Amino acid sequence: MAELGDFVAQGRRKNCEVTLEMMDYKHVDTCSDVPELRSILQALKSGEHGKYPHLERHTEKRILGLLPEKDRKKIEALASTPSAQDVADAANDINAFVGESKEDDDRLRTEVYVKKGGKQLPPVRGRKAVPVTKEVSKPSPEELEAKKENRIPGYDFRAWDKYDVDRECEKLDDKEKAQEEARKRRAREARERDDAKARKALEDLAKCRTELGCDDLAPAERQFLARREKNKGNEAYRASENRDAYDSYTRSLAYDASSAVVFANRAMACLRLGLLERAEDDCTCALKIDPSYHKARQRRGMTRHKRGKYALAIEDFERACADDPDNLALRKLLKQACDKFEEVRCAASFCVLLDP
Repeated sequence: MAELGDFVAQGRRKNCEVTLEMMDYKHVDTCSDVPELRSILQALKSGEHGKYPHLERHTEKRILGLLPEKDRKKIEALASTPSAQDVADAANDINAFVGESKEDDDRLRTEVYVKKGGKQLPPVRGRKAVPVTKEVSKPSPEELEAKKENRIPGYDFRAWDKYDVDRECEKLDDKEKAQEEARKRRAREARERDDAKARKALEDLAKCRTELGCDDLAPAERQFLARREKNKGNEAYRASENRDAYDSYTRSLAYDASSAVVFANRAMACLRLGLLERAEDDCTCALKIDPSYHKARQRRGMTRHKRGKYALAIEDFERACADDPDNLALRKLLKQACDKFEEVRCAASFCVLLDP
């Protein structure tokens, strides 16, 4: 666990030489320049002029006393270990999502389905209402005749003798092959769309990199700043400051776009902000970096469920359950996605029967 001084020393420092006279209790107490105090603390922690643990702690307290209350609370929270309440809150996030999904499903289930057809308007005053009729398409005589010709009566034994079973089996095989090719084509197109979205996300990060001047920083500096922005995002997320968390995660990815964890964390911030498409794209980017990161797959399943992509959500939840078979919350999410998928499919079939 990082110490308090590691977080207090982060931030802008004064570009000056720290002398022995500056590393003194009196100078620290009278100095009100936070960047200068950070430089003094960094020099003390380096041990170049010796180790003074008490003076280090005194300087840390002085810096904390000069910082705004909001920044001071964030630093203290980052330096502290997670409490039992924090762990419980993290565990309740999934349960809250399950409850919200159930409420959405119940609300959608009670909505009235309006069939396609003319709109029934109130009649003109003094006239009778004319009911709106809907034309039902009937098959043409040619279609009916074609169906009759293709059907072989059961008593026509000569026609059955001429029936080529092998040819009909080949037709069925060709039909199955065509369906399989169509399924593979749809899967390939879905992967291409995901790749395009991932490239678009990286292009947006490239713009942010230019604004932050990342190309002028050394790799070690970029890694340090990426970790700092990630920690800031985590603290903002725990404080329910979702927009600040999203911005911090974005800056962290601009410094280092190879972190699957940060992409997945930004996806959770997007979920709270209602940016469902961006949340799904971030989860996809996280899985491209680390395909074994099951948290990203779980969060993408949650996002796809919210977007109504129940088949894809089932696929993600099944993979996540295979990685974590003892997770009861995941199994509950998988069951909800399966139930919703069956409900939507049955409703679609019913609508087809009603509206030929």
